[in-house]
Amino acid sequence: MVEPPMTESEFSSRIPVEFAIENICTLSGELRTVLAPRTVGRIISLLPINSRLHLWSQEAYFGVGARIGLEKAVTQCKCGDLAYWPQGDAVCLFFKDMTPLSKVNPIGRISTTALESVFERIRTGTMIHFSRS
Repeated sequence: MVEPPMTESEFSSRIPVEFAIENICTLSGELRTVLAPRTVGRIISLLPINSRLHLWSQEAYFGVGARIGLEKAVTQCKCGDLAYWPQGDAVCLFFKDMTPLSKVNPIGRISTTALESVFERIRTGTMIHFSRS
């Protein structure tokens, strides 16, 4: 499938997004195209996404169907980071500073505070709705 080109505003901006986690809360954040332009552009084109969360260490992740390879990949993430995990074709939400299982493409940040208390309430299989806000 050919990806549509990003508009000028998508390429050079911060895109506000939200993650509605079923029966728990809604997290606000932003995608930053400067971090990984192809990856962010592809994810934007797929929104809104409904998926089920999975847990690993101090992160929650969910499948998105983006099928993008490594782009400006990193091996360390901070609490509140958003990243795309090419190996699992998933978006990851980091709830503590940590080393991911494998390299991830940084795509943005969660702006909501008190992330640890949110993570404690998430269970594998919880539904998430990821959309522009």
